[in-house]
Amino acid sequence: GGGMFKGSAWRDGGRDYIHFECVLGWSMGAQCILTCMEKHPFISKKLLLLNPSSGRSLHTVFQPLLALPYSITKYVGALMRHLIVDRVRPLIRTTVWDTLKAISDSMVMRVLLEWMSFWAGFPPEQGAYFHAYLFDVFSCRQQTRGLLDLIVALDSPLESEEGLSGGYGYSGEQRKAFGGKSEQTSVISGLTDFMTGIYHARILEENMNKRCTHKVYTMASHFLLLEWPELVSKDILDLLDKAYDRNFVRVRGNSALGIK
Repeated sequence: GGGMFKGSAWRDGGRDYIHFECVLGWSMGAQCILTCMEKHPFISKKLLLLNPSSGRSLHTVFQPLLALPYSITKYVGALMRHLIVDRVRPLIRTTVWDTLKAISDSMVMRVLLEWMSFWAGFPPEQGAYFHAYLFDVFSCRQQTRGLLDLIVALDSPLESEEGLSGGYGYSGEQRKAFGGKSEQTSVISGLTDFMTGIYHARILEENMNKRCTHKVYTMASHFLLLEWPELVSKDILDLLDKAYDRNFVRVRGNSALGIK
């Protein structure tokens, strides 16, 4: 998922680029933003990437702290793709999906999520957030199917010449920097994130072409936006409060625009 905070501090009427003051991306939304910036490098002055997807999520799943060699992860990715496409996706057309939908929307599930939140020390409303997330995932068969298809589609099939899997933040020896022309970037990860490991976020931080900070929430998973919404909101406001680089110059055609 991802969202955009519009602002009047940095926009003009040009049609070549889309301008926003700050762009927020969570998980695969962060990957979509970085991909978009390859064609629209001036899309935003600031970036906030939460649990950013590396672009090869099926290859890097269940590796929260350390990366396995690509000679192993390529089989992990193939196995995950097989399970999603050939095993899980066909179940959407059966009564299994109806059962999962009923369970996700049940009072038992809500109580279980609230109990787990209390036991883990998360805010009391976190259980309700997770319940709403499950309700959205199983709102209809098309929604569930679309989410699975998107996960598979965002696992880039491209490989590098060195035999390493491509994608943002996968290899520490990237050929080009990420993040377009954004001036400031904040990357936030959860220590127990088994979907997008923090080591990818660290590599992503190193490869950003402008100022970038990486923050790790020790008591958070891939769903830190649901687990610690108030802390994430504070980080968003902190990023928005940071001063712009007054020497930033955008060049388009024969004209140069300095942002004051």
